[in-house]
Amino acid sequence: MDTCAMAGAPGTRMSIAEEPEGSEMPVEPDYHSDKMKQKQHLATEELITSERSYLRLLQLCCVDIRGNLQRLQMPLLNLEAMFSNIEDVIAVSVHLLSLLEQTDPSDPRFLSALSDAFFTVKGDMEMVYREYCAN
Repeated sequence: MDTCAMAGAPGTRMSIAEEPEGSEMPVEPDYHSDKMKQKQHLATEELITSERSYLRLLQLCCVDIRGNLQRLQMPLLNLEAMFSNIEDVIAVSVHLLSLLEQTDPSDPRFLSALSDAFFTVKGDMEMVYREYCAN
């Protein structure tokens, strides 16, 4: 007969058939739903935080780095080509960030609203990044 050690009583053995009923851990039906909502909320927060950070870095490049390079008047640098559409990239990033910040993880239509935010900027993003990557 199969036996297993009883928790809390070392050396004591009980057959599987003799295990008390209800010894399994009950799983609350809302547990998985709450866990999924928490993960969605954390993912959204990470997405928004990352987009804010990316936007700050773009603005740093546009203002500080570009400005410093212009002041140095480096003869071999074509600053206009290097920074040709960074303002457009910033504008798309600002728009996406504002849409992301409007999403509410507690809203039942949250995932739809999140998807809508990306679909709203999809065309602009493709156009701007195509040019950005070509330069």
